[in-house]
Parts: sequence; structure tokens; C-alpha cells
Amino acid sequence: MEQLAYQITTDVEGEMLGSTSWRAVAQVIHGWKQLSSLAQDQSRKNQRLRNAEKYFVRALKEDRRFALGYYNLGVIYYGLKRYEMARVAFQRAVAERPQQPQFLLAVARTQRLLGDDKANSKKYSSSAPGHYAQAVNLCDLALSFDPQHARSWNLKGLCLSKLNANRAEVASCFK
Repeated sequence: MEQLAYQITTDVEGEMLGSTSWRAVAQVIHGWKQLSSLAQDQSRKNQRLRNAEKYFVRALKEDRRFALGYYNLGVIYYGLKRYEMARVAFQRAVAERPQQPQFLLAVARTQRLLGDDKANSKKYSSSAPGHYAQAVNLCDLALSFDPQHARSWNLKGLCLSKLNANRAEVASCFK
């Protein structure tokens, strides 16, 4: 019965979800269940994130082009503070669905975080501006698909301020 429900879900919503494989969709739904239990109880956060990771990896074994699977895997790695891996997963989601602002924003957010990490490191501080500039470019791309995407404007403004852009340009992002 459960298999039938996943098949129907995939038949009806597969295009929106980004996969025609009911097995891949089922794995993503199981991963989401792990994440929803995390929202209610943070006590075993890392364990639940790793459990969800297994489902998203299984989904991607079923459908290698499943952008939502890559995106969710990126969310898991982000939550586990494995930022380079998160960026790669988010970039794979963008490669499959390049016009999806939330996927672009996820890469941009990770770039900004990597820039912050580099800025706080004496050894790598000179590479921080490159991360911020890439984040700004990704925000611009997301905004080209959805000019009202508030989180993209917000992140762009934060990154521009890190790059010491002029105040007017930074302020224009927060209107």
C-alpha cells in the first residue's frame, strides 16, 4: 500500500518534485520525516541528520538527476557543518535545476559562510573576498529568475557589506 502511495505521488507531483522515480521520491519523503522529527526534538541532532543523509543518498542512487535530492543532501551537510560538501551538493542541485532561486541561494549562503570562515583564518583570509563575490553573483542570478526573492536581496547586501561596497549599493539591497 505504501509503495502505491509513492507511485501515485510521483505520477501526480513527479515533475514538480523533479523525479519520475517513485523509489527516489519515497527516499526523499523518508528523509524529510527524519528532518521533521529533528524540528520537534534537537537532542539527537547529528544522529537524525545522518539518518536523513542515508535516505537522500539512496534517492540519488535511484535518480542521479534528482535536484531535490541534492538540495536536501546539501541541507544535511550544512547542518553537520560540512560546508564544502554542502556547497558541492547544492551546486549539483543547481546543475539540474539552474532556474531555481532557492538552490542558487543555498550555494550563495554556503559561499558566504565559507568566506566568513576564511576571513576569520589568518592563513586563508585573503581568499574570503572571492567567496563573497561569488555569493553576490549567485544572488544576482537568483534575482534574475525572481526579482522579489527577499532572502537573495538580504544575502547580497550582507556580502556586499563584507566586500566594503559603497553604502548606497548595500542599502539598495534592503529596501
